[in-house]
Amino acid sequence: MEYSDRDLLVATQIAYYDINTDDQGRTLREIFNEDSTIYDKLIDNQTEAKSELEKIRAQQAIDLYHEIVSSDSKYGDWIIKDIKNNNEETGFYGCLIETSDKSAIVGFRGSESSSDTQIKKDWVEADLGLLNHEATNQQEVATEYMKYINEEYDYENYATSGHSLGGNLSAHAGLTAPEEMRNKITQCYSFDGPGFSNEYIAEHQDEIEAFGTKITHYQWSLVGELLYHLPGEKFKTIKTKDEVYGKNDMQSLTQKHDTCFVEFDENGNVISGEMDVLAATVGRLSKTIENNDTGNALIAVVSWALSLSGTQKKVVGISTVISTLLAGYVVCPKTTTVALITTLTIIVCAVADPDFCAEKLIPFVAGIAEGAIEISACIKKVIRNVIDGMKENVKKLVDVIMREIDQLLNKVAQWFYRRSAGYSYAAANPYIVVDTTTMRTYASSLSALSRRAKNLDSSMNSLYRNLGIDWSSIATLAALLKAEVVLDFAGRLDKCADYLNQTAEDFENVERALITEG
Repeated sequence: MEYSDRDLLVATQIAYYDINTDDQGRTLREIFNEDSTIYDKLIDNQTEAKSELEKIRAQQAIDLYHEIVSSDSKYGDWIIKDIKNNNEETGFYGCLIETSDKSAIVGFRGSESSSDTQIKKDWVEADLGLLNHEATNQQEVATEYMKYINEEYDYENYATSGHSLGGNLSAHAGLTAPEEMRNKITQCYSFDGPGFSNEYIAEHQDEIEAFGTKITHYQWSLVGELLYHLPGEKFKTIKTKDEVYGKNDMQSLTQKHDTCFVEFDENGNVISGEMDVLAATVGRLSKTIENNDTGNALIAVVSWALSLSGTQKKVVGISTVISTLLAGYVVCPKTTTVALITTLTIIVCAVADPDFCAEKLIPFVAGIAEGAIEISACIKKVIRNVIDGMKENVKKLVDVIMREIDQLLNKVAQWFYRRSAGYSYAAANPYIVVDTTTMRTYASSLSALSRRAKNLDSSMNSLYRNLGIDWSSIATLAALLKAEVVLDFAGRLDKCADYLNQTAEDFENVERALITEG
């Protein structure tokens, strides 16, 4: 089944609804008509909306809700077959939407900002986690969910769709789905989702070569231009509605990421547009950060900050700003002053002339920042090479010292050994005399004793059989056990005789070898 761009965008919006697992197996129309929780939340959002763009977003969400519950809406007939709600643990939320008996869409929820915990799970661990990482926690859950769907359901074709972080998860889910299911995926959409790190692309090179051309990536805000596009994906910058398209004020640039601003043609498909300068600049800067260790440091700092209480955050934030300014001014007063003036200039320009700020000033400053990051990376590389060189020289010095110590210890050990009684005797008596004939004579005597013991044991056994034994007497039993122990000594005598014979033979072999070499 072929879906329009709007069909798959609606699927991503469904993933944002808080639908309970109890509603699995029911149509969206049935769920919405019988439970007003979702609608009440949409009305609350409209009531709380302050800016004009926030009001537009709230109204568009309500309009989509009414469209779904209407009797002639195909979206209202869609069935929620399965829900994967891992929001508390990792921030992941996905759902399986049946659109016909043979077709289904897997929808993935994007980033949320409802609480500090949600911000940490989505924006820090999942979004920022894309920097310098091969896979995030939510990506791993997405892979597991696709495996589960493949095992539990058997649709003839699938599509995956997600917005923002959900778009990244949609692409990842398509790439890492079981091969049997991956062959059934006809469309894989990322709506303004961030890209991937170099580490991720290298790790999933085989999957990208096999599936990358099935991925469609639509970008219309700076989020969709972050990090790297997957090789082979169909990337396109699309047009948004006139309320935000081509606008450079702060509200337009930040809120245009919402799906309600996407412009569709009469067939429900997107329209090509132009990327704004800010998105291109931030995208380039994100790639520079990804190529350094800055991403991991940023994740650690933000994660720590989010773990603080509200009061602590304010204190730490204010203290950090003040201490950074003071330290910077002490160390490098001119640079700190320039940075402060630059920041204030950007703020003033953003208010006075948003177009100039977004199209000229911010890209210029970002370019300087990008250069600074690259320069710092080069400096760090030089320092690291110097340190590595020092480590190698120190290692060589330690090896030389250890060899000298080993030689000194060997000399000391030899000095003590030469003054020992054993060494003195060996030096005075360099030869030893071994009488192998006597050794063999002793061995022969031991063998004879062993034979006598065995004969005696045999005679005793014959006597027992002929005369019988009074088993009722403990004393008799003890005597028998003692006799067995004594007579069993024959085995040990044989071992001693064998040892003497073998030792004599070894000495004779050594003697013959020495004579031959001499």
